[in-house]
Amino acid sequence: MTGQVFGSWTVVERATDSGSKSALWTCRCVCGTLAPVQRANLVHGRSRQCEACRNAKLTTHGLSESPEYVAWLHIKQRTGNPNDRAWRHYGGRGITMDPAWRDSFETFLADMGARPSPGHSVERIDNSGPYAPGNCRWATRTEQGRNTRRNVRWTYQGQRKTIAEWAEVVGISQGTLWMRVFGRGWSVERALSTPLRGGESNG
Repeated sequence: MTGQVFGSWTVVERATDSGSKSALWTCRCVCGTLAPVQRANLVHGRSRQCEACRNAKLTTHGLSESPEYVAWLHIKQRTGNPNDRAWRHYGGRGITMDPAWRDSFETFLADMGARPSPGHSVERIDNSGPYAPGNCRWATRTEQGRNTRRNVRWTYQGQRKTIAEWAEVVGISQGTLWMRVFGRGWSVERALSTPLRGGESNG
């Protein structure tokens, strides 16, 4: 159980047995509160956060089950909780969350706005930057796929874009552009400016 996340709870360690019929585990809420919680209540979703959060913060905005709140909570966990499964990709490599956002879901929601559709999630524009106003937006999976650390970016005529983006601009498939540069040794300028030839596929 240690390290697992259930709602706002992160399991810290097995609690001292107090005679409860269900095993007790010490958990830390996202607000920092430590409390013993029954395993059954965690697993079956009967306990999602500490009593203080349940009675105060969550009832204030009334959006604890909304996709926006879930997104905020996940960001808070992966940037601030070393036990989170995604920590090494975020907090573990220095990705932080703006303190104003971390301390207030309402501030996060005011800055980000409502999620446009079920296909959108929070994206950092600069993948090395923080979760903060000005560096985050709601984006689709396709849009986010163009903004990963693994994507190669080419600069041409003063613009820097991914291969996928250049493929759309010049009307030549990613595969053909890749082959021209990495297979035939063409310059980026030549690859992007040369129309398709008879022997080339655009699939």
